[in-house]
Amino acid sequence: MAIKTLLHRMKTKAVGLIALGLAICVTVVACGDGSSQQAGGVAPELVVDYIHTVLLADRTAYTKHVINRLKKLEGKDKPKGVVDAEATEGWQQTGGIPLPA
Repeated sequence: MAIKTLLHRMKTKAVGLIALGLAICVTVVACGDGSSQQAGGVAPELVVDYIHTVLLADRTAYTKHVINRLKKLEGKDKPKGVVDAEATEGWQQTGGIPLPA
């Protein structure tokens, strides 16, 4: 009886050790790329282009939906404007609406 228990424990430990060894081998092979090339990622120039495009889109949307609405109401041009505000660079002093930067 004691021998069966001892053999069972040894077999369990051997299987566990083999499984651990295989897991370590797989990890080393998967993480150790044979060629040491440039690290993956996005080029900084491309990131700058993306940010610039987003800023331009925000500026365009602001101009289209906020600034242009000062002169139109329900699609019709109003020569005197819809609201009593003006889009100027000195908007804080005049109480107007800021222009897109």
